Parts: sequence; structure tokens; C-alpha cells
Amino acid sequence: MKKIFIKAYSQNNLGDDLFIEMLCRRYPQHHFVMPCAPEFEETFKHITNLERLPVIPFIDGVMHRFKLPFRPKRAYYRHIMKRCDATVHIGGSLFIESMFPLSEIKQYAHDVKASQSYYLLGLNFGPFYNQAFYSKMYDVFRKIDDLCFRDEYSYGLFEDLPQTRFAPDIVFGLKTHEFPTTPDKTHLVISVIDLENRPDLAVYQKAYEDKLVALSEAAFAKGLNVTLMSFCQDEGDEAAIQRINLQLNGKADEYFYRGNLNEALQVLNSAKGITATRFHALILGWVLNRNVYPICYSTKMTNVIDDVRFPGYYANIQSIDELDVSIALEQLMSDTTFDIESYKTAANNHFTELDKL
Repeated sequence: MKKIFIKAYSQNNLGDDLFIEMLCRRYPQHHFVMPCAPEFEETFKHITNLERLPVIPFIDGVMHRFKLPFRPKRAYYRHIMKRCDATVHIGGSLFIESMFPLSEIKQYAHDVKASQSYYLLGLNFGPFYNQAFYSKMYDVFRKIDDLCFRDEYSYGLFEDLPQTRFAPDIVFGLKTHEFPTTPDKTHLVISVIDLENRPDLAVYQKAYEDKLVALSEAAFAKGLNVTLMSFCQDEGDEAAIQRINLQLNGKADEYFYRGNLNEALQVLNSAKGITATRFHALILGWVLNRNVYPICYSTKMTNVIDDVRFPGYYANIQSIDELDVSIALEQLMSDTTFDIESYKTAANNHFTELDKL
């Protein structure tokens, strides 16, 4: 049995919770440890080989605010990393330049150095705007033992590093045999994000929410039911849903993900079609063999659409006014789905090196 430290976003984001669940399930013979705030512990209690570490709130943020270099919380976690056989950092958009300042790059380098071996799995890189950011992260990545990207664009940025690999998003490998295969042909799910607190996208908030109202109204006119679905309370999905449903006079159903993965997957699986603004609503729609209409808020979504050569229509937040509701509904209600069987198999390659531990 190996002891493995997990670095992950453990705050009830459906996609990240799936990463953690799939990682621990894959290696029942190993013991995992992961920092987790008390309010999110319930989500992971059923994972018997996962030990949840207490989170020390605020202290590192206070130190950063006063420009003090020492990070007590990070130092505590590094103390544990040193005593583990490996560190696995699993996630998606981990290195967005606007959210990853120079001070964090230095702290991250210390995390890598503290670990016996370091695996970085499931990620895409960026967006980034300055060569200096890329160069500094390149220097850090050189010291990582295994690095597996989920999109070809990110892989191409670092492909000259011998430990760098590419595999489709980890969630493509989700086992779906436990879910029924027949959807409710009158049910659509719309995954919603909140643009209000995203500085680069806030200007599109009203147009985006108005378009989802129009799409829902068009679905109601055809006798369909609509569920507005949140993937992450902490990131404001629920607030956006409430604003949209207020315009709909409460006619849409609401589903708020709060840590019950099986329940959330059943909601998605019940739908004939999924309008996917959340990245993993897109991936899960394909995995569950449902019709998907993507609304892309980030290049990570357009990159994966290009990687898998998705033949359908999609919209971008930045040009949301161009979304044709009738075309979207036609795609969502189509009898033709998108075959991603080869990607389901290839997604397991994220774990090729970790399997050897």
C-alpha cells in the first residue's frame, strides 16, 4: 500500500469531485490523504481509502496580503507530502495566468520539491498572455515526474519535455453501466454558470441569461420540461439559475449539485439533450450518449470540441447573440448522438505512469 497526497479543488464542483472519486476508486489498494474543509467533508465520506485533512482557513491569505513569504498552511501540507510516496495534483484549469501570480508559482515549485514524486493529471494550460508566465511554469514543469494534459493545444506547449503526455479528459473514462440508457424524450437539462464574478465575461451576463430564458421558453412551447442545473454553488451557478428562473416565472425545474454525484449524474442521464455551459456538462453529455449543445465560455471548451472533432453546432459566450434557439433545440432533440468510444478508452492513459507506483 502506498500513501498518496491529493491536491485538488474539493469544494463541491461536480467535475473536480468526479476526478477525486475516480482517482480513489481506481486504486483501492492505496491510502489517499487530501485537504478538505469541514463543510465539504460529507461529499467524500463514502470513499473509504481517502483520509480528509483539516483545512487551516484564511491564514495563508493573510500572509499573502501583508506580502510575507511564509505560508503556514502550505508548510503543513508539505510536511505531509514529504511523508507520502507521491503527490497527485488532479484538476482541469489549474494554471490560468490571471489567477496564478508569481508568488503562487514560487509556492507551487516548493510543493513539487517537497514531494517524493509528483504527478500532474487532467489539466489544460492557460489562458496565458505573457511569455514570462509560460517560461516560469515551463521551469516548474521540468521538475515534475509525470505531466498529462487533456487537450492537444496544452500538450503542444510542453511536448518537448519527456515526461509530458496527452490523453482526453479523465471524465471520458467514467464507467456508466450503472445508469439506464433510455432518456426522457421530453426533458432537457441546461447547465448554467454565473458570469457576474468573471471579470472577462461579466459584460455578457445579461445577454447569456436572456438567451437561456429564450431557449427555455422555446422548449416549453414544444411541450418539453427544462431543468436548470448548477455544478458548483461556490462559483455562483445557483444565483444565476435563480435569476433565470425568475424571468421564467419559476416554470423550470432547478437542480443544485451539493455533493451527491450519483444523483447529479442521474439528472443528466435522464435528459434527451444537455445545453452545456459547464465543461463537464459537455463531457458527461457525450459520455452518457446524450445530445449536447455547447455554450463555450473558455478556450478549454473549444479546444476539446476541436480535439474530438465534434460535428455539431455550438455557441460562444462572446457572441451569444448569434445563438439560434431553433437550431439549438433541433440539435438537442435529434436522434443522432456523437460516438466517443475511442476517447473513453484513451482517457485512462492519464493514469499510465501512476499505475506503476
